[in-house]
Amino acid sequence: MNDLLRSTNAPSQKDRASKLAALLNAFLHMTSTKFKFISTNDAKFTEHVLTGFVGFIYTEIDGSVTNKYQLARLVMRLPCCNLSFKISNLKLSDDAQLAVDYYKKNFNVDEQVRRFYEGWFVEAKDGKTAFFDLTSIYLTYDEMHISQIHESVKSFAVKEACNSLKACLKSLGLIIKKLPVIACDSHTFHDVMSSKKINKTISCIYSLCLNDAVQSEHCLKTFHVNWQSAITVFKEVFVKKGIVGKPRIELLAPEFKTSGKQVTSKTKERKGKDGNAFNNKLITPIPLSYSDTKAKELIFESIKADINHVTFHCRKIWDETMKNHEDFKTLAEQGQVRPLVKQSFKNPLDMTRDENVCATFRQCGFRYQDRYNQWLLGAKNVKNLTTLLALPTITVMQAFCYLLIEIHPSITPSWLAKWDLYDDKGDFHGFKEVKGVWIALSKKERKGKENAQQEVMLTVESKKLIEEYLELTQQLRTQLQQESNDGFRKMLISAETIASKAQTYTANSRPTKELGKKLAEPSKHKAETEAVSIAKHLTHSRMRSAVGVRVYLETGSVHAMAEALGHEKYVPSLISHYLPKPLWDYFTNRWIRQFQNAIVYEAMKDSRYLHKAIDIHPDELNSFLEKHGLGELPEHIRTGKKKAKDIANDEVCQFDEAIFLVSTSLLQLFMALVTIVDNAPSETKTTQFAKNWYEAAKFVLSHISVALKNREVNSPGNAEMISNDIAEMYRVAANNPLNNELIEGAILCQSV
Repeated sequence: MNDLLRSTNAPSQKDRASKLAALLNAFLHMTSTKFKFISTNDAKFTEHVLTGFVGFIYTEIDGSVTNKYQLARLVMRLPCCNLSFKISNLKLSDDAQLAVDYYKKNFNVDEQVRRFYEGWFVEAKDGKTAFFDLTSIYLTYDEMHISQIHESVKSFAVKEACNSLKACLKSLGLIIKKLPVIACDSHTFHDVMSSKKINKTISCIYSLCLNDAVQSEHCLKTFHVNWQSAITVFKEVFVKKGIVGKPRIELLAPEFKTSGKQVTSKTKERKGKDGNAFNNKLITPIPLSYSDTKAKELIFESIKADINHVTFHCRKIWDETMKNHEDFKTLAEQGQVRPLVKQSFKNPLDMTRDENVCATFRQCGFRYQDRYNQWLLGAKNVKNLTTLLALPTITVMQAFCYLLIEIHPSITPSWLAKWDLYDDKGDFHGFKEVKGVWIALSKKERKGKENAQQEVMLTVESKKLIEEYLELTQQLRTQLQQESNDGFRKMLISAETIASKAQTYTANSRPTKELGKKLAEPSKHKAETEAVSIAKHLTHSRMRSAVGVRVYLETGSVHAMAEALGHEKYVPSLISHYLPKPLWDYFTNRWIRQFQNAIVYEAMKDSRYLHKAIDIHPDELNSFLEKHGLGELPEHIRTGKKKAKDIANDEVCQFDEAIFLVSTSLLQLFMALVTIVDNAPSETKTTQFAKNWYEAAKFVLSHISVALKNREVNSPGNAEMISNDIAEMYRVAANNPLNNELIEGAILCQSV
């Protein structure tokens, strides 16, 4: 039937025909009607089904009358359809109403199946709706179970913005789609998702999803990022709401790690050589034989070249636009204005002359009317108005922002989006002089309401840049103000054509097609292949991160980088957002590879297969061994090993210091020990085990607790001494305490 529907329509209508085929399948399913191709020989039955189908379209489909009319017309054009309905694209006709009545009277709809086709929607905190796909489990589990899941997702959705919500639901879909494979009904679901079995179940689902990713040749790193997101959402929606049992240990969410040479997918193999500072990859191949200082210099030069490439093209766009603007002003002074009389095309003024076009546009401005371009240019005149009139397009606005961020990396995309030139009273606000210093003023919401306002001290260059932008957008801004359009208050406004409405800046928008094309062109800083990669991955946020890393590499100071990025002070957890992946991970992997190669060299230095076993070119081997080769153990290590052996042989060992290898299970044990001892009756004695470990447990827990409190309030102290890994282990241990009764016997002396 699907092929029949498609074959009766012109190619331009195939999409609509495909939609009609899906609707017909839904109609037959909902009404339990059996209608096969051979049934079209029965004219009476065919008329019965198609009349009901037309009624179904007008009854069940959400959409305009015009949309329903178009679908009904497709039904009536089927070769097997003999219906002579008269339908309208403006209103519900009498014949269409008869079809609706016939459908309601002669077809019984299965409400469960109807619910299936209605789908499941949730509302985000910004009021937008998102589709949540429960198709894979709807016909497997009972209605109450599905409703419980849907309600839980609704509660989760109201806390998320729409775009973020869609990404979360997509990740959760990894687990949802595999549930029917693991559990064939609701009873089995509750069994395999009990506290006792949930970890094993999630591990099985992970294995199934991983196998799918491998078979489909998807990027395994991306898969694991999505899986971690899926587990996070799963815990919010299923675990916290009690739909599944509380896991006794953390659910499986491994972080994907690979060697430098391993390819994670065919896609990665094609694209892996084109990375740069803006997609968190380093483009410069650096031999292992180089010293770390030299390697750092090469990385520094690579990142600087990335930034310079972007700045070069954006500056070129900006300079050309400002030159066009000066030319426009000159021509407008020389030209004549065409009279605005009902946009009549009969005009004695020669509109093929640029000066007349410029003078007329300066007088008439932007007009949201059809054929305004033709009226302004004349019927046969074809010109590039964007260049001639120096329009402040989105491309120009984006280039301006990249140039500004390169000078002031403290500016974020959200800061730009909230940058107002005028306040609510119409006074200058976002660009002004304060005590002889020019500043740009906007908000940075992540700092909280009290510290949201952020001032950027402008340089001579950035002040000139903003003044030029204000001059470029003056005509558009003035017109918006005359139209009582509040958009005039925004600093960043643009218009693509003379007949299009103004647009404001959107945070983290991708470069326009025009800007991307410019950035993909090679420059003296980057070759074509690398330029294309930059154009593909560049955003204002990534530009800011790259400039921040440049500051660090120039100064060697994380404090200088923190200041440049607009942070109030150096916070390790915040700064690590910018530095580690492109830089520290690289050096970590580099050191590991150097050590591995040094060990392999020692093991195979007399073998003819040596150069095949290591990553080092024969010409570079001597340089590598000089800088990174393994030598004799240093004296202090040999001495230390001897002392350790002597201590081990002593009958009594005295220690001034102790080192604890912290783990979640150790912290759980420490918490239980401290709780039992602190809450034990005064007359109860503790075992020797408890006496030996109580003080140590108390010290470790209090040390971590105080550090976390200092971190919450950004207070100095030992906050920076606790890593994020230890903080996470502490949180997990606190949320998953041991059953004290299980270890109480080992801590408290039992009374006889």
